[in-house]
Amino acid sequence: MSSVLIKIGIIILIAGFCAIKLPAQEFNSSQYYSNLGISNPSFTGIDDFVDVKLSVYQGWNSFNISNNNFYASAFTSLNNSQQTTIKNNALRLSSTAYSQIESQKDLRRKHGMGGMITNRNVGPYRSFSLNYQYAFHLPLSSTFNLSFGTSIGYRNQRVNFSGFTVRDEVNDMFYQQLVTVNNANQGSYVLDFGLLLYSKRFYFGISSSDMVAEKFSGDTNLNFSNIRKLNVQTAALFRLAPYLTLNTGGAIHMKERYELGWDANVRLRYKELIYLGIAYNNQSKLSALFGLSFDTKINFHYSFDQYNSSLSNFNVTAHELMLGFNISNRANSQSKFW
Repeated sequence: MSSVLIKIGIIILIAGFCAIKLPAQEFNSSQYYSNLGISNPSFTGIDDFVDVKLSVYQGWNSFNISNNNFYASAFTSLNNSQQTTIKNNALRLSSTAYSQIESQKDLRRKHGMGGMITNRNVGPYRSFSLNYQYAFHLPLSSTFNLSFGTSIGYRNQRVNFSGFTVRDEVNDMFYQQLVTVNNANQGSYVLDFGLLLYSKRFYFGISSSDMVAEKFSGDTNLNFSNIRKLNVQTAALFRLAPYLTLNTGGAIHMKERYELGWDANVRLRYKELIYLGIAYNNQSKLSALFGLSFDTKINFHYSFDQYNSSLSNFNVTAHELMLGFNISNRANSQSKFW
């Protein structure tokens, strides 16, 4: 196990005998498109029902180091009763009249709120976060909408090397350094923002990660570094046939002290029922994407990730499962899916 400690130590140990800095371990979902509110708070409440998502991620590697993530989220629109009433009575209206009413600005102006709980494990690193999100959706025209969102949350990070062993615990100074910070933890408040321009077939969004991060608890032996990041996301939907659509999406990530990151995906969807797709990012991660929708109440998403870079020994493959529930969906609306 000593080789494992050395590899981890190279990442987390920075010059100094008293302080160790550890960057927050970020989780990058291959299927972020199925729950856009987790990456940009401006998507909060974009659907006119309570959107609940449960997600589990499990990574596998050659060193038996844990790499998993779990989150549960719930987002809703606060004033969707008018939309529901009109849609339930749409049979009494012509399609033209219904479209005209549906496109009214007063009807589309709304507030969204929600939150998310996340638990992240990477080797000795543990992270737990809880956040609340709010968004205001403002119609710009009969087609486009503008949304402003914000997210405020609490995050606790800690490290524990008790599960590792070395040949000579007493004389191994590097190991003693790790023991010094064992079980150290840090709590912080995090504030982020988002902006979104969207229509039924397109969106363009900008959001932040750790834009404002303030530590309020923790010891002096360990300092977790919250690195600010700016995300730019876009997607478009193209109708190929009456029941067939092509969904494309991509994102650019600008992070402090890191090179520019990006990812892209393409999905083929049939009848709002099933889709298949692929995704790729600049870390040489290739993903296979799959999803199913059951009526308008339940949806299921799965992705399989394969890492092909020189760092693949640390995370060769990964599986991500997501289960979604559309609650109080009286209008039987489909989740927005670009």
